Amino acid sequence: MYAYYHLAYYIPEASFLAESGSFTAQVANVYSNLVNATGDGTYNIPTAAQADDMGAAFGKIMAGDLAGAAALVNPYAHDVVKFTDTDVARDYVMIRERPSPTRFWGFYVWSLATAPTGMCVEAPHTKADIHTHTQGAALFVKANARAYLMSTTHRNSVTTTDAGGNKASDLANYTGNNPFQSVHAVAVQAPADVDPDAYAMQIHGFADATDPDYDIILSEGQASPSQRTQDLAADLRTGPGAFRVRVYDGTGVLSATPNVQGQQSRPLGVYWLHVEQNTTLRNSAVSRGIVEDAIVAENVTGVTGNLSGTLPAATGATSGAVTNTGQLGGSLPPASGTLAASASVAAHLAGTLPTLTGSLAAAVKADGALAATLPAPVGGITAQAATVGSIPVTLPTVTGILAGNTTVIGDLSGTLSALVGTFTGATVVGQLTVALPAITGGMAATLTTAGILTGVLPAARTTPPVLSGWPPLVGAPTVRRLAVVGAARTR
Repeated sequence: MYAYYHLAYYIPEASFLAESGSFTAQVANVYSNLVNATGDGTYNIPTAAQADDMGAAFGKIMAGDLAGAAALVNPYAHDVVKFTDTDVARDYVMIRERPSPTRFWGFYVWSLATAPTGMCVEAPHTKADIHTHTQGAALFVKANARAYLMSTTHRNSVTTTDAGGNKASDLANYTGNNPFQSVHAVAVQAPADVDPDAYAMQIHGFADATDPDYDIILSEGQASPSQRTQDLAADLRTGPGAFRVRVYDGTGVLSATPNVQGQQSRPLGVYWLHVEQNTTLRNSAVSRGIVEDAIVAENVTGVTGNLSGTLPAATGATSGAVTNTGQLGGSLPPASGTLAASASVAAHLAGTLPTLTGSLAAAVKADGALAATLPAPVGGITAQAATVGSIPVTLPTVTGILAGNTTVIGDLSGTLSALVGTFTGATVVGQLTVALPAITGGMAATLTTAGILTGVLPAARTTPPVLSGWPPLVGAPTVRRLAVVGAARTR
């Protein structure tokens, strides 16, 4: 029994379908049931008007006119489907051919998600380049992309060619009537003009023997690759896949220069990238995932996972938790504004920590090793700041009033800086292998050491210092007792 959706029902007045289920399973079903085979001759070459109708229908979907889109594709035995992806709780709208297909014009998806990214993911050679339909769908979801375009014909289904020898069923290169190209042209443009946020990632595959020295070949279809492409290549080379990557610079195979989607995008200023991967890579789900993650990390902000590039500056107030659960391999930017809730890093920071400005109103905690220099806290220390793990760095100067017990636990292998202010109660637990700094001001409580002091304690003043220009101090000062453990946080 043919089935490829979890839940479906018609909305008669709008003439489109509503379905829910797993988008990943949906794509797998389309691939199994709606894609033809090589040399079978089943691809139905559309007329110019029919190809244009597919693009126009996608444009109506982008504009929210699902009924209008359905009216355009219904004569071609295609449905417009509003689909809820239960895996990630997002809504999409699809153009999909009905069961027992006869046209094989493609499977096209527009995202209704809140604030999708500008990425348009394309897989124009799904049958010929195995696993690219799966990888394209995964990238679409991971990137929260705006669109996913998937061919449903083998590139060699028919023998009819254009003047350049490209077969009509090769939807990436055929210059004639091409429904895939019609949808692409709409997907990367706003209704009136080019969308500056739109860009396309086109997923392909090549046989290992075509270029045995490389796993991945990146091309913008031109001889002068952008820094954006060079950065992605660097990430793929140095990332967990350690891939052998070549960037097309005018020489070598798989240039993507004949690609009609690339030719249409470049004059509009739309970034378009042709991602070729060899068969060995594509046969590994792990390797495909690494490529997907690298593309997301290089092109999409505000994501979790392995970030191997430079993070953007965070400005304004951060009113919720700021958490990174992956590895930060680049330089962290300055954080400006007020951090009003916990900001935590649960992994290794391999770059330079930035200076934190503004008030830290809650715990700033690092649960891993801090391999960089900590910035100087500015202002009074009024809350607890904890560091768990080894700190192989120089501790900064602490300025302001220490208004509670100050406790140091563990071995301090660096140089302690001068403490300036009133010391109302200080405890050192553990072994101190360095010279203690001079303590100025009054000592109003016992200074105890539960370990070994190998440094020289300074002389303690028996009378308070005279502060020129200040009125005399009457009575004992009132202090708040609030423990500060390890590296301090300021407010």
